[in-house]
Amino acid sequence: MLDLRQVRSFAMVAREGSVTRAASLLNYAQSSVAAQVHALEEELGVPLFDRMGRGLLLTTAGTDFLGMRSGCWGWRKRRGYRRAIGAGRPEG
Repeated sequence: MLDLRQVRSFAMVAREGSVTRAASLLNYAQSSVAAQVHALEEELGVPLFDRMGRGLLLTTAGTDFLGMRSGCWGWRKRRGYRRAIGAGRPEG
């Protein structure tokens, strides 16, 4: 099952092009971000990044997943869904 931390780490690495910078911005250890991205790739069954020396470039699958992630968050925001505090159900 997809984990929100994995998706958040993936999106930050995609934005920054670097696990080190993403980890710094997320206040996570670099090894934790790398492990989360790797676990997400394993879960999806496809590589999300091409490793180029010290940098990372999104693969086609990574670009598609990033677009789906952005679309889902945009839909959620447009629809006004937020987790009700303590209730565990959408408001709206």
